[in-house]
Amino acid sequence: TELSYGTFSHNGNLTSVVVNGNITKIPNNFLGQTHGSGAPVESFDIPSTVNYIGEGAFYGTKITCIDIPQNCTYIGDLAFGYCKNLTSLTLPPSVNMIGEEILYFNDLIKEVIIPSTITKIDSSQSCPQILAGLNLDRLVFNASSITIVGSSTFYNCKVDELEIGEGVTIGWSSYYLQFGYLDLKKVILHNGVKLEGAGQIFSGNTNLTSIVMPNDLTSIPAST
Repeated sequence: TELSYGTFSHNGNLTSVVVNGNITKIPNNFLGQTHGSGAPVESFDIPSTVNYIGEGAFYGTKITCIDIPQNCTYIGDLAFGYCKNLTSLTLPPSVNMIGEEILYFNDLIKEVIIPSTITKIDSSQSCPQILAGLNLDRLVFNASSITIVGSSTFYNCKVDELEIGEGVTIGWSSYYLQFGYLDLKKVILHNGVKLEGAGQIFSGNTNLTSIVMPNDLTSIPAST
């Protein structure tokens, strides 16, 4: 059994959906409508057989929690964007590719962990936006295959504590002021973090009180 594009979008009174069967794909705009109003569904159990969650699948819905199946390998652009009641989202180690802005202006999300198993961002942009418009207590980024460019990767986000995992590369862009707009209070960099000409990495964070630098860091770019 497979579901089609926009299966239950544009249903303003739909509050409950139960899907049975061995489906493997949640299609684009399944319950949501990208940059529109999703169905007012408050909960949905994703079948354990699902390995693909499409673009805008739950965008704008009223879901409060969601469990990503351990078989899931792909989550598309804005899949859980603008879910104003969503309080948490855990990415299982099976996920290896995500789209842009999988979380987008989710007011209640306070912690995000990007696992090391994610090896690719499904985007044609040179500096893709992974998260946007979040107000986080803690952000952990462990995906060492992805180069991050602060204010682009985490567009319009505010983060109290930023932890960058082993082997992650912080790239450089002449346009973005790296992490200068995140309003950071604490930064933790683990061993193996690479700074590729990443000048002005933390400039502009007037509330920053603590930085933990890795033991193996041999040089720090100017204007950091």
